[in-house]
Amino acid sequence: MMNRSGTFTMISPARIDRNTNNPRRIYNDERMDLLRTSIQENGIQVPLTVYSDPFHPDRFVLMDGERRWRCALELGLVSVPVDVIDAPEPLDNLLHISNIQAVGDDWPLISIALWLRKIMNISGATGEARVVEMSGLPRNMVRRARRLLSLPQYELDLIQSEAHLDRSAQVHREDLYLEIEAAESTMRTEFPEIGERFSRDDIIRRLAQK
Repeated sequence: MMNRSGTFTMISPARIDRNTNNPRRIYNDERMDLLRTSIQENGIQVPLTVYSDPFHPDRFVLMDGERRWRCALELGLVSVPVDVIDAPEPLDNLLHISNIQAVGDDWPLISIALWLRKIMNISGATGEARVVEMSGLPRNMVRRARRLLSLPQYELDLIQSEAHLDRSAQVHREDLYLEIEAAESTMRTEFPEIGERFSRDDIIRRLAQK
């Protein structure tokens, strides 16, 4: 259980490390530009949330505020305001990230999918109902994310590489690959000879290239 210290302090952003339990690596370029300008003009108004690194006493791990932290590094800020909390357990870490960052509000589906994969790996939960309960996400969103996770890793990497772009600029869109996943399933059912000749990954890749 994590309890806030109730105190804010100023530390160098260079002493803060990214939280490896946070699968979100994708941020919209335009929103980052707006945030960077705001911080440059007004400073960081909302403190970052961090906890002390148990393996490196002089360093901290980020729980909330990665965009602010990235902007602070890019702008060369000497210090940033932080709220220090107790170090969480791995699963609490993941679930706490969802509460803080409002998963689903503006996360790309690929980030949600990778976050859910970590939750399932750590907790051992695989059933849809349990994943919905743990994540607090709508069942439909969990279902779509799990369908995305069923794609080959190569395709997931392509989706992730473009997720920071505006939708109009994306070639490898999430919704496109969900359509491909559904088409592959239908094709395998209606034309079993195709499934015997080609692997699922091959079929998905061929459909994606059309």
